[in-house]
Amino acid sequence: VPAFSLERLRRGEAWAPALLLGLKTLPAGTSLGRLTRGAPGSSGLDIGGRALPPSSSRPLLSERIALDTQGCMSAREEGVLVQGPAGWDLLPLFLVHGDYLSESGPIRFPGIVAIEGSCRGAEIEADELLVGGDLTGGNVLLRGDLHVAGILSGSPQGGAFLVDGMVTARVISSANVEALGDVLAR
Repeated sequence: VPAFSLERLRRGEAWAPALLLGLKTLPAGTSLGRLTRGAPGSSGLDIGGRALPPSSSRPLLSERIALDTQGCMSAREEGVLVQGPAGWDLLPLFLVHGDYLSESGPIRFPGIVAIEGSCRGAEIEADELLVGGDLTGGNVLLRGDLHVAGILSGSPQGGAFLVDGMVTARVISSANVEALGDVLAR
């Protein structure tokens, strides 16, 4: 099952709007693969010279992924398979084909919002926001990252981009951006 890598975006790898076409919502019960556990590492010493036991090889799986005794992983609920800093997770997906305008109304979604085109003046609250074109104005509040393939810009009407994670865009211009993570223009 293909997974969407948030880590690749965070490392600064370029991405294209075509990546959004590969996002696929998996139904609950979908087999995700088999996990083969590694062996524990060797013991070590702490700074006081005391022995440390080897670490266990515990998989980093969210509660939305089931793991049976044979190591088979399956989706407990519908979502996109995501590889992130906390391991593997299934996040709900709100996919917009084409552009999204403020006239379409606000988006409040607990998961990934992916807009294949551009977005202008919208009010969006979500975990992650991916925009395949430009993002202009509006009010955006995110619990994760904001990734814009084109230009991230403010508008004369005001608005803000408040992000708990990082922000990436090709160009950032006249935008009110507040982020707890890095802000990168490529």
